[in-house]
Amino acid sequence: MTIPPEEAQFLETRKFQIDEIARLFRVPPHMIGDLEKSSFNNIEQQSLEYVKYTLTPWVVRWEQSLQKALINPAERGKYFIKFNVDGLLRGDYQSRMAGYAVGRQNG
Repeated sequence: MTIPPEEAQFLETRKFQIDEIARLFRVPPHMIGDLEKSSFNNIEQQSLEYVKYTLTPWVVRWEQSLQKALINPAERGKYFIKFNVDGLLRGDYQSRMAGYAVGRQNG
C-alpha cells in the first residue's frame, strides 16, 4: 500500500504545523497531542522546562498584578499573593527516589 506523493507531502505539512503551534504557544509538543518523538523521561523533562521557562514568568506577572490590585499599601507587609507551583516542579521519579535515599542515609 503506497501513499501518493501529494498526500505524503500533506501529512508532512500537518506534522510541521503541530510543531509550529507548540512553538507559538511555548508548550511542549506532548501537551498538544504530538507523541511522535516522546518517551516517558523526555515528557517529564519537557514538563519541568515548561513550568520553569513558560509558566513561571507568567505566574510572577500575575502575582505582582494581583498584589498591586487587591492588597492596599498598608497591608502589603502583612499579606502577599503567591501561586504554588511546587507540585509541578517535583521532578522525575528516579531523581526524587535518589534524593530520598540520600536523605535517609545521611539522616
